[in-house]
Amino acid sequence: MIKNYISCEPHLVVEMIDDDIEFLVLASHGIWKAMSNQQVVNSIRSIKNAEKAAKHLTKLAFNVGTLLLLL
Repeated sequence: MIKNYISCEPHLVVEMIDDDIEFLVLASHGIWKAMSNQQVVNSIRSIKNAEKAAKHLTKLAFNVGTLLLLL
């Protein structure tokens, strides 16, 4: 049954945003299924432009997801 695999309930985390927060990643299930939190951070930490970081992360997650399908 598809109901066992798909949820309309979002995963929510409440965090205080202050000067110590380096950046915030809002991403869909596809990113988090392909990569861990730390992998995401490591892959975009040095990219200062948000749009470039998003494109890089999307491409990387797609490549990782494609490789996972081959295993």
